[in-house]
Amino acid sequence: MKINKFFLILLAAFSPFLNLKAQQVPVSTQFIYNGYLYNPARAGQNTQYGLAFIDFKKQWTALPDAPITGIATFDSRIKESNVGLGGYLFTDNTSIVHEIGGSFSYAYHVPFNKEKTHNLSIGLSTGIIHQRFDFTEAIVDDPNDPTISNDNERSLAFDLSAGVDYQWKGLHVGIAAPQLYNNTVRFRDAEKSDITFKYNRHLFAYASYKQGLGKKKEVSLEPLVAVRWVKGLPAQFDIELLANWKDMVWLGGGYRSANSFVKAEAAGWNVTGGAGIKQRVGINYSLEMLANKANRNSFGYSHEVSIAYKIGNRYQKEFKKLDETADKVAGLDAKTNQLEKDAEEAAADAQATKEQLEKGANDLTNLSNQVKDNKAALDKMQTIINEYNSGTAVSYKKLGSVYFNLDSYELTKEAKASLDALKNPLDKFTSNSFVYVVGNASYEANNMYNLLLATQRAASVKKYLDSIGVNKEVIILSAGEESPINGQASEGQKALNRRADILISGE
Repeated sequence: MKINKFFLILLAAFSPFLNLKAQQVPVSTQFIYNGYLYNPARAGQNTQYGLAFIDFKKQWTALPDAPITGIATFDSRIKESNVGLGGYLFTDNTSIVHEIGGSFSYAYHVPFNKEKTHNLSIGLSTGIIHQRFDFTEAIVDDPNDPTISNDNERSLAFDLSAGVDYQWKGLHVGIAAPQLYNNTVRFRDAEKSDITFKYNRHLFAYASYKQGLGKKKEVSLEPLVAVRWVKGLPAQFDIELLANWKDMVWLGGGYRSANSFVKAEAAGWNVTGGAGIKQRVGINYSLEMLANKANRNSFGYSHEVSIAYKIGNRYQKEFKKLDETADKVAGLDAKTNQLEKDAEEAAADAQATKEQLEKGANDLTNLSNQVKDNKAALDKMQTIINEYNSGTAVSYKKLGSVYFNLDSYELTKEAKASLDALKNPLDKFTSNSFVYVVGNASYEANNMYNLLLATQRAASVKKYLDSIGVNKEVIILSAGEESPINGQASEGQKALNRRADILISGE
């Protein structure tokens, strides 16, 4: 018996009939659109709508009887629960090999937040696979060969798959095991001999992340990396990237490594794209090609088309508005947190200001007490101050002045140097002489504040004179803003009024 050459190639490379290690699960580029295709844990993962998905793929269009695969899936969440259900039907035809199967999936989603955007999903799928060999479609040299006396050979096998998926916002990381049961089926040929066939366990792992771009998040990018592994074959890797605009238009592409030992010849590229209709229907198309040009010309291209229909998404616009509202609320929360932070800082500043005011009030009280203690001396000096302001005083002598910065009563280095230089002259005066320090201020603040500031300047001078050992009684006075030098029209004139004058009397 001779079967057509193409069929022999397919059997040698892919057919489980010869009990070879082969990839028996259909490979689909559309997984980036429908995560449930390979992982039952993705059933009902979307809380807003269910998804009905129909996929059709024709491979190697340059070859006769090339593989043709059809897939239909449905998955949805049960109302407000954490349970998702799904169904999967497929048919796969390659020359005389016809396979059809179906499965039912149950998934449980463990939420980590109220919005259910952070989940751990666990899924289990069970079903059956029916495989048939139709020898009436084979091209043979001897139609009467007893080996093909039976027109069809059939088998029915139980199938079991499991998967896990971790989701955090746009991130998905998961692993699935199709054909987990490793079921073995038997055929009996025309000579009553048994031929066994084993469904090999597959492993499929992936990671993808969908990230919105810009302030409005109208454009998103979604990279995906996946690996398939079957015992006895090299691992097969997929790298995909999909760009999406408002869920209306999307475009992407990727690379798939070989899944056979003839690596360079079996690797290939793909491009994919699609469009949405009223946020309910999605139409997707993928084109795959072998990387090796010679093989690409011999085998042709693979085409895959799918239609996705969102069920129960009539409230999609409302969901979108809710999402936008949630974003606004999040923005308001951020602003509220910032306002709270600003309020806390303002409260801290207010507390610091309060403490400064209390300190200033204590200083003023102390100064007031000191003024009261020296009331007699102040009364005696009032005449001196009047004469000092009029320039007619003869009972005291002005030894010098020290100057302060704006709104400050801290002594500068220059002021301290001037006071150090006055120590010896002050010590030479008779013991019954008094040292008077008269504080002054410019016009920048109100009269009461300037009076206090001038008093603090005089007190700073007295404190420093005491610290360097001046052996005279030092009495402080405050002229406030009432004793300007040459007015206060210019900044230079104002600077001359931010001073303390040192006088001595009693000689």
